[in-house]
Amino acid sequence: MMRLTCLTAVFSLGVLAATPSLSLGASPPSLGPVVMDLGQVREQVARMRAKSPEAFRAVARVAAQAQAIDRQRRGPYPVMAPMFRAIGPDALFPMLELLSNPKPPTTLRGRAWVGLRVGLIEAVGTLQDPRAAPVLKSILESEEKEYHVLRAAAAALGRIGDDASVTYLVTLASQPGRKEHALLSGLGECRRLAAARALASHLTPKSSEDHVIVVVRSLGSLGARWAWETPRLASTGEGNMAREVAARSLVEAFVAGSARVRAEATKALLIVDSPSTVTLIEEAKRSANTDTRLALDRLAARVANSPMR
Repeated sequence: MMRLTCLTAVFSLGVLAATPSLSLGASPPSLGPVVMDLGQVREQVARMRAKSPEAFRAVARVAAQAQAIDRQRRGPYPVMAPMFRAIGPDALFPMLELLSNPKPPTTLRGRAWVGLRVGLIEAVGTLQDPRAAPVLKSILESEEKEYHVLRAAAAALGRIGDDASVTYLVTLASQPGRKEHALLSGLGECRRLAAARALASHLTPKSSEDHVIVVVRSLGSLGARWAWETPRLASTGEGNMAREVAARSLVEAFVAGSARVRAEATKALLIVDSPSTVTLIEEAKRSANTDTRLALDRLAARVANSPMR
């Protein structure tokens, strides 16, 4: 028990000003009142610790397993999100408390710290609670260099999906730098029309192949048909337009791209499965050269025979 208490005690909260909200159309239903700064998060943590102490103990017990789980990992970091998610909604503030500390405890080594943070962030994102936004923003604005942590924070904020979170992510992702690809990748979890348009704007003739592939994959995730058919997203009324924006950009990327880009764009188009895809392909064929028209014909056949339809 002492180890769990020490692990929790190493984390502390700071203060971060909130990003103002901007109306972007219909946003997903809010899951709770928006906490505007980390000071209010700290107050909520104290209240919830008194109200639901077992949730804090449960989160600490999972966090204490990070090093052991790391020894068994097969990927770039130990996977911990499912264990945090299993605790339920009461885990929100215990998880935010742990995430508020940018430095690892001395008990964690190697990739265990990365896995712990990514797991916490992914579990927080699943809750889609706007009260998590200040902590997620503080991670994105910090000196954090780990791609997987930054990507997870952007994705979690994107899943919240309210106007303030969308505006914040779109603005931050528009700034070139070492965080850009992590932010663009995470933006694919922000299923809003404004996010689709923002991603589309990142596909330019001067973009590198790696940059294009990051954006193409993100557009595939953002426009995924299955996601827009869920009640929460279907209620926004943005699905058809967001998927069409994604499909149009993916067809354009296919036409202009390398073989590697075309393979990724094909996969993304099948996932998006926009009703406009066939029409967009036919439009692209009108100005394409012979080789590209043949490639577009093959793409059209893949779309027509997609098992996802």
